[in-house]
Amino acid sequence: MNEPGGSETSVAGAVYRRLASGAAYTLLGRLLFGAAVILQNIVLSRLLGANEFGAVLLIQSISLPAAIVATMGLDVLAVRDLRDSRRLTNQYAPISYLTAGAILIALVSIPVGAALLLGLGALCYLPGAALSCSAFQEVASPLWPLVLLTALQLFLAGALRSLGKIVQATFLASVLATYLLLGVTLLLWWQGVDIGSRGVLALQALCFGAGVAASLVSALRTGDIRSGGAVRMAHFARSGPSIMLTQLLALLVTQSDVWVVSVASPAEHVAYYGVATRIAQLVSLPHLVLGGVLPPMIAEHLASGRRHELERMLRPVVLLAAVPSMGLALLLGVLGTQILSVGFGPAYATAAVPLTILAVGNVVNVLCGPCSQVLLLSHNQLTLNLITAASAILCIGGGVLASFLFGPVGVAVVFAVGLSLQGIAGTVAAARLTGVKSYAGLGGLLRR
Repeated sequence: MNEPGGSETSVAGAVYRRLASGAAYTLLGRLLFGAAVILQNIVLSRLLGANEFGAVLLIQSISLPAAIVATMGLDVLAVRDLRDSRRLTNQYAPISYLTAGAILIALVSIPVGAALLLGLGALCYLPGAALSCSAFQEVASPLWPLVLLTALQLFLAGALRSLGKIVQATFLASVLATYLLLGVTLLLWWQGVDIGSRGVLALQALCFGAGVAASLVSALRTGDIRSGGAVRMAHFARSGPSIMLTQLLALLVTQSDVWVVSVASPAEHVAYYGVATRIAQLVSLPHLVLGGVLPPMIAEHLASGRRHELERMLRPVVLLAAVPSMGLALLLGVLGTQILSVGFGPAYATAAVPLTILAVGNVVNVLCGPCSQVLLLSHNQLTLNLITAASAILCIGGGVLASFLFGPVGVAVVFAVGLSLQGIAGTVAAARLTGVKSYAGLGGLLRR
């Protein structure tokens, strides 16, 4: 119930100020991160050559889903639990939230890394696969540290974000590590030093370690975490896997296209396609910015029953985010060939068509808004998992078939369609189950 005296307006103003402040830092971090990734890919494409660069892109695209499995959803649980951790008790011995999470992540990352190595080892024996046995031996050793440090990075970023430390969560982990790696690889390229794919992945793991250390120092200086009370490992084991499954399924739709291309294409084609999908993901940058700021606000509004106010906040913000996304997609469609050939070399211009197709799919995803977060934070994880699983099956199953029949262009079409259908289905489900329309528009703002 609204209090008299215009309190609804004042509360809405406070929410928008909070959103604008968090979004400004997150946008800056995402822009810096995106620019560094593109520059890093340009440097690596010239430092390594197409075959080794394709292997590095493949390992990078696989290590992130593996890290999400190792994280066990603890980065999302942190948003729910950290401020309320005093209600959790441990029947064995007191253990801080961060320590419990880090121990669990380290333990889970061991079998995850082993399974990943076995899977990649089997992949190298497939005829026509991008990863040869010699290339697998080259990238195998830094793989587990990369998975572990990426998982810790995700967990600490979630913990910092849940405590309102948006700046630290944005800059201390991914941005810091990416610029460290960019600086080192630029220096190596300038000096003409060839360290190979193993050296690049080992450097990435070291840079991620620096980001994890910086995030940990910042987290331990926060009283909420240090004095947050004891927690149960059982709480993590019970609540984390379902969230992890949601994150993993969503990532399969957006990241597994590089794996699918590697099944039936040589490493240089994986490199061409991998560059296209990295650039196309820039179209979703405004959506990712909102994803770094909105979850605590969505959880807060849903918990207090302010769903109409949540919709009024979401829809115009999503529309605002969609405008630059559509502009960038149009630019990539018109100038994609020139951008790829100038930035990466003439051979990469063959990825212009997949780049345009993937950019369109990302635009549709941005227009659908944060529907998955609305479903997740309203405890409709089962519905979200079903939608995302159906989309992942469509993308991976159809993508493998399209890869053999039509090559990378067919894979791009399947994944663009799958991502679009996932967003549309999620938006419909969020509106029906929660009463919150999350897609772009002014309706929520104009309705009285």
